[in-house]
Amino acid sequence: MTTKVLLTSLFIISVLSSCKKKTMQQKIENLPPVPTTATAPLPSKETTIADVENNSFTLSCGSGCAATYTAEDISQDKTSVRVKFKVDNYLNDEQTETTYETYLFYYSNTGEIVKIINEENQNNILDNYILSAQESFKEFAASLVQDKKIKLPQSKE
Repeated sequence: MTTKVLLTSLFIISVLSSCKKKTMQQKIENLPPVPTTATAPLPSKETTIADVENNSFTLSCGSGCAATYTAEDISQDKTSVRVKFKVDNYLNDEQTETTYETYLFYYSNTGEIVKIINEENQNNILDNYILSAQESFKEFAASLVQDKKIKLPQSKE
């Protein structure tokens, strides 16, 4: 009787632990896409923003999974701000890979973020990403305006 109880308990524990691993793997798979291809060079009509220090934020994907976005290049044209991020992915506090992603930030003439487009797949973060990721990107966008690193588009009156 004791052996049956012990074996049953071990079986239940192993099933539960394998389910947890699968759940964490599913969370990793549900992260925003990470482009790995090179991007085209910047058009000459863009203005490069020199000070990109301390422009980073971290997104959590749950259960020991995180991605840190660090701005490496910020440039601006008349309609958008282009930010190239170095993305460090972590699993259980260990860095697993580094990739690069580029986003286009579009602002209203009052400084509010209108949309944030992933340059690789053309998805709008404000429509397609989880709420916590949207908030992190919005805070980053607001910091660019607050720190006066970008010029707001002029109204078309």
